[in-house]
Amino acid sequence: MLGHAVRARMTGGLVGLLLAAGTCAVTVIPASPASADAVRDQEMWVLDMVHAPAAWPITQGQHVIVAVIDSGVFPSVSDLAGSVIKGPDLSGVTTPQSDTSWGVHGTWMASLIAGHGHGDGSSGIEGVAPASHVLSIRVVTGLVRREFGQIVVHEAMHAWLVQHRFPSLPEPLCEGLCQAMSYRYIRRHMAEPRARLMARHIRESPDPVYGGGFRAVRASALEHGFENVIDHVRRTGRLP
Repeated sequence: MLGHAVRARMTGGLVGLLLAAGTCAVTVIPASPASADAVRDQEMWVLDMVHAPAAWPITQGQHVIVAVIDSGVFPSVSDLAGSVIKGPDLSGVTTPQSDTSWGVHGTWMASLIAGHGHGDGSSGIEGVAPASHVLSIRVVTGLVRREFGQIVVHEAMHAWLVQHRFPSLPEPLCEGLCQAMSYRYIRRHMAEPRARLMARHIRESPDPVYGGGFRAVRASALEHGFENVIDHVRRTGRLP
């Protein structure tokens, strides 16, 4: 299991996540026993979405090393035991691994890549390439909860667009849709000052792709409804 690591809980199916509410709860918890496949059952929608189980009979990432350039990876986590290669610490800080904030995000990302479960392998986190190794390169000290949730929702929307065979979209439209989903997620937590700041950053970003794309999608959604916008983009490749 992931000791002092992030466990992501996505409520409802992916369609519910992306079209209804953009719900993603992320919590930092200590290691604790879980029922046989409780953790794995919660992550299977991700593995199924990228068709990882279908690829495993062909390859599980043997002899592959993936660099995880993040907040560090706990090599002693049971689901990653023997799969972590220690690389340099370029973060410029001296936080010890005993600190509960050390390597939270990096360990979670590494587990999604190379997790192989624990015990007989039937419990715990299983990654996309469970036979691969990760090279831990520490460059950041971790992301706060809402920022991590925002990133997860944004990237999940990218995957959802591909999975549902949307046409090739102009970059501002594609990123605008993904930012719109991030914004929907953040708006569920507007009681938090950090979330309000993040929402403002999305709304007012001067970036023509991310900021401009979001504002165009938002204006269209306010006029036509978000689900109608999604349906129209899927059929035509443009905003209504």
